[in-house]
Amino acid sequence: PSQTTTRHALSTVTEKHGQMDRKFKFQKLAFKPKQVGIDIRGGYCSNVRKSSQAYKLGVRTGWRIVNIDGERVPKEDKEIASLIRSCIDADDEFPITFRLPPKSTCAGYRCGDVVEALDSTGRQWNKCLIIDIVDEKFSIVYLHNAVRSKKFQAMLRRVNKRDDDDDDDGDWGEDDDELEGKVKPSKGKK
Repeated sequence: PSQTTTRHALSTVTEKHGQMDRKFKFQKLAFKPKQVGIDIRGGYCSNVRKSSQAYKLGVRTGWRIVNIDGERVPKEDKEIASLIRSCIDADDEFPITFRLPPKSTCAGYRCGDVVEALDSTGRQWNKCLIIDIVDEKFSIVYLHNAVRSKKFQAMLRRVNKRDDDDDDDGDWGEDDDELEGKVKPSKGKK
């Protein structure tokens, strides 16, 4: 079957954050029953491979997976990967709905950027994905363990170009969950 691409805002949801109302947009895309080409951490796209169907459909880092083939996504990345795998195995097109990242920016950073954040000990930098910016405070998800945290800009540093830059190779490391393969278990803290 030919690929039907559904690209429209399904809805806009307003949430209250302190004194500010936030509107989130959602996008539904139809995928062929083959490799999707995204890695996930904490339910967010942490990497989108440039040659993948997800990239060709416009999916980018920072997009949150909220619905797969009519089902709300589970909380665990392994379960999300399993749900996508079952859709691929059904050998029919299937929709995935994403919540697009807010357009917030601060100090040159934006939602969807992969950066490094200083851990709570102040001694180690770990790769993370910026998932939101509110009142100069960054919500992040660590790529090595999917833990969410909040940081100030002084605790972040840029590690690579954004995924919309032409020369980015999209390689985020071996610890990412690949939706077209088996999910690797998260490593415990050392």
